[in-house]
Amino acid sequence: MPKVQSIHNIVVRPLRKLTALLQMTKDRMILLEGQEGSLKTIGIPEMTWSFTPGHSPGHVVYKHNSGILLGGDFADVLKIDGKHALKVMCPVTCDLDTAKKSICKIAQDLDYSRIQSYHDSWKTGYTKAELLPLANSYAGCAS
Repeated sequence: MPKVQSIHNIVVRPLRKLTALLQMTKDRMILLEGQEGSLKTIGIPEMTWSFTPGHSPGHVVYKHNSGILLGGDFADVLKIDGKHALKVMCPVTCDLDTAKKSICKIAQDLDYSRIQSYHDSWKTGYTKAELLPLANSYAGCAS
């Protein structure tokens, strides 16, 4: 006779694990309010952040005082037919119009020497001058 799982094993135990995980995560979260700011208050004076929603509603990029911008998942830099191109790939979590506005903000408004994103076909990051034509082509940024 097959073993029947109890409601405790199917629902209660996993919910307890999830609750514990969420509590642990909550204790390690930092609430960033506004459009940009410094991480000095949490002990990282050399880093600032800028709100760049689109990929996810709360997406931010981080800038180190060396000029490096950590772009996270703001966009994917893909190699298509031998050429580099930007694309936002987030079928569930993103707002594409907002993501394109954030791409333009990053390409045009933020000050950095090099940006490194998580999905980068160059693997070395790129300068603002290299990003701008990709952003214009994909997101239609006004010059």
